[in-house]
Amino acid sequence: MSTVSPVHTYSFPTKIHFGAGSRSMLPDTLATLGLQRPLVVSDRDVSQLPWFPALVDLLGDFKVSTFSGVWGNPVVSQVDAGLVVYREHQADGIVAVGGGAPMDVAKAIALMAYHPGHLFDYEDGHPEARPVDQA
Repeated sequence: MSTVSPVHTYSFPTKIHFGAGSRSMLPDTLATLGLQRPLVVSDRDVSQLPWFPALVDLLGDFKVSTFSGVWGNPVVSQVDAGLVVYREHQADGIVAVGGGAPMDVAKAIALMAYHPGHLFDYEDGHPEARPVDQA
């Protein structure tokens, strides 16, 4: 009996691939989306794992930059720091690698890359929340 889970896909509307072998899908996925300059967002611990450099190497046909300044529960300063890297790199997309914190920071970076103001301006339930346009 194998304990390795197959690749799964979750899409709503962001597509998430996870499971054994899912990282091998990344180059084709980025190419299909027309991305050339992705920013890989991760946390400090994941970026130190032995397979992380191999994942970045897998993207050798792309101009990749990484941001691993995520730890614990995400805070706005982590989003702001990641946004600086995104803009300096002139990224055209984001790949989140790791658990919930990198995913949350990656989504917030993507939001703020194309929307003005402060992150909390878009907080659900905020009395004067700004709408999020499709970018």
